[in-house]
Amino acid sequence: MKVADMKGVGYSIAGYTAKLRQTCIQLPEILALPLKTEANANAFRRRLKALEIGLELGQQRLSAPAFETWKVAGWLTLPKNQAKQRWPEVLGTWCQAYTDLVSANIMFDCLADPKTVDDLLAATSETNQTTLPDLPPLAKDHVHTLLLNLQSLTIAFSDDWKVWHNVALGVLKETTAAARDRGLFSMAANDQWFYDATGQKGSLSWNYKKNTGWMKRLTVTVPQRYLGSLTPRYDAFVSVTTGLSRHELDPLQGDLYDGVTLTNESRFSNIWTLPSPDDPVGRYVYCAHDDGASGSVEVYSLDAKDKWTRVNWQPASKSGMVNIRAVTHPPRR
Repeated sequence: MKVADMKGVGYSIAGYTAKLRQTCIQLPEILALPLKTEANANAFRRRLKALEIGLELGQQRLSAPAFETWKVAGWLTLPKNQAKQRWPEVLGTWCQAYTDLVSANIMFDCLADPKTVDDLLAATSETNQTTLPDLPPLAKDHVHTLLLNLQSLTIAFSDDWKVWHNVALGVLKETTAAARDRGLFSMAANDQWFYDATGQKGSLSWNYKKNTGWMKRLTVTVPQRYLGSLTPRYDAFVSVTTGLSRHELDPLQGDLYDGVTLTNESRFSNIWTLPSPDDPVGRYVYCAHDDGASGSVEVYSLDAKDKWTRVNWQPASKSGMVNIRAVTHPPRR
């Protein structure tokens, strides 16, 4: 399995889901159309039938990329593949493709409001002679049939989602251990030891492993320019009693290099860093404040020359903030 092939599958599914969302958005508008005359019924039927055809064509176009998605899922669970260099990238792309697949189905299920459909079915029922007295019987019957088809599509989409959900959970369960092994986790514990895991199985032979008492808080991030690099350098941001510093970390050799002091402030209760989504060398540092009965978050930007700049944004909390974690959604290209 090549990453490029998986990305092609992801693009196919993304295209399908974008089209499905565009189709589904019309549904509430169609269901709200009047049904007082035969002309109303004909307009309703044309719109609903066109939507039904669009959904069926979309499902046909989805068959091949969806099948490839499950082939990729099988590839991800094989232990021999989990040691390959770009296995995490395939896993991430597969997760995004699956998310797009499910979200589109859930959107259709949500927009096909069951109460609205049930009310329309009752109004167009053959035995109901009072709700739509001016609508010809044959027109009512055609509308009724299309509404039943819509309910059937909703059930089919829901059944698909349940099957996909169970399969995806199985894939995630089988790949959890490998995903943890391929990530980087570092922690300075209370017993003064340094615990870490790196991108391959085994632990880092960190020179500071038995000398971490000077570290108060630690966060590690991968700068954008090193993503996919065979010789990466990670950023280790260390909070100590005298301030905050940045160190380069060699994840292959386990070397932690001398750091650069960013600030002498020691009032941060916790820190978390993220690479800038727009600048390949920029980073953001999120700093938590714990003032007991209240707290807040400060954000600082850091450029390639380690220039430390406060961002004008500091949301407050009604209680102290002991820990902080931040995530960003990857930008669409």
